[in-house]
Amino acid sequence: MITFRDTHDFTPQALQELFLSVEWSSGHYPDKLAAAMHHFETVISACASSW
Repeated sequence: MITFRDTHDFTPQALQELFLSVEWSSGHYPDKLAAAMHHFETVISACASSW
C-alpha cells in the first residue's frame, strides 16, 4: 500500500539521504533543500510503508 501526504515536515538529513540516493548533487546542501521545500506551495510525498 502506498500512502500519500501533503506535508512540509522534512528534516535536512532526510532530504539529504533522499537526494543523494539518486545521485543529485543538491543533496550536498541539506539545509538549503529543507528551506526550499518549506517555500513550495505543494509538496506530495509517497511512502510504501507506514509512517
